[in-house]
Amino acid sequence: PCLELLGRIKRVRRQFGKIASEVLDIFEGDTGAVFGLLASDEAIDKFNLGEYQRSLKQGGVIFSHSRQKQRLYGVN
Repeated sequence: PCLELLGRIKRVRRQFGKIASEVLDIFEGDTGAVFGLLASDEAIDKFNLGEYQRSLKQGGVIFSHSRQKQRLYGVN
């Protein structure tokens, strides 16, 4: 069971690394915006990250990057 778990962790780490890298590229290395997008609602509640998420939204980080990418890919 332990080796199976370690194998699963390795696969998840590899997959997350690829996804995180792609999202960081889209957000030009803005780790705060990436974290705000990738954090689950449960994690936000559990670790009191609501204030952090609100500041990202109020600052327009999520919206502005989303609009830029929509224009880039021709999505309206």
